[in-house]
Amino acid sequence: TTTTTTTTTTTNETAPSSDDEDDNQTIERYMQLFKLTQLPKVVSVKLIISEAMPSTSRQTLREIMSPVLSTLHVQPEYGLYHCGLCVAAWILEWNSSGLCIPRKVVSSAALMSIDIDRWSNTDLQSAVDKMAEVIVRWNTTMKYTNGVGRRSSSKKHVGNCQDFVDDMLQALNIRVDFQGALKEFLNDLRTKGKSELKFKITPTFRETFDLDEHVSEIIFKTHSQLDEFVHRIKSHKASFKLELDFHDESYLLKSYDRAFWMKNFKYEDDERWKPSEKCSCPFKDPRQTKSVLLFGQ
Repeated sequence: TTTTTTTTTTTNETAPSSDDEDDNQTIERYMQLFKLTQLPKVVSVKLIISEAMPSTSRQTLREIMSPVLSTLHVQPEYGLYHCGLCVAAWILEWNSSGLCIPRKVVSSAALMSIDIDRWSNTDLQSAVDKMAEVIVRWNTTMKYTNGVGRRSSSKKHVGNCQDFVDDMLQALNIRVDFQGALKEFLNDLRTKGKSELKFKITPTFRETFDLDEHVSEIIFKTHSQLDEFVHRIKSHKASFKLELDFHDESYLLKSYDRAFWMKNFKYEDDERWKPSEKCSCPFKDPRQTKSVLLFGQ
């Protein structure tokens, strides 16, 4: 009879905990979501600002509170609105569920879709790890709070959608510095709490495109209204390039346009969000330019 003796050797290495294994598996799942998506050579990164208060009564309350919060310097950077990031075919956002679950690029409440960066396919693959790590950290250690959120709180594990976006942008080394017409619009969101898609017409813009002198601003209610306005000013003077000669105005108008498209992806039959039938979209269909991808493309 042979007796086998088993010797146990103790080392200083610590086996990974089940929580670490779960986090690693979650990160891998998020990475696969991006890698399984058919990607173009260049991918746009967009900041999505959405309506967070759909009822008229709550919007009225926001208009009352926004100037007060702004004066007290406790108003979130983008006001009392919801924010998220759009990368390739996915929206990344932190909501009241206390979870970030990447979802398809559709939105019923988008106000603006603002281009903030452009990545090559290679850049995106290297950024996926960083995005997944932020998502897992927020999903496992953070609690959702409404209102002013972490900026005015001593609690390190509490935050709102805008705090999440800030953390994600920091991890991705993206600096946001809006100027001109877009900066003015975002300032109105924060200080006045009004979410009308307003375009203010400066004297120079009016004179260049021969617009009615009695009209100082336009509020866009529909996608077709925006398309036809931009088409008219682009065709008025062929020598002017809107995106070059009036970069800030073009940037703001395109941000409105992309938000209209996101609503159109969600509600294809709603006439308000359909592009104009009288002219093609001046900023082009984002599915064709690949600046926005729909899942499965």
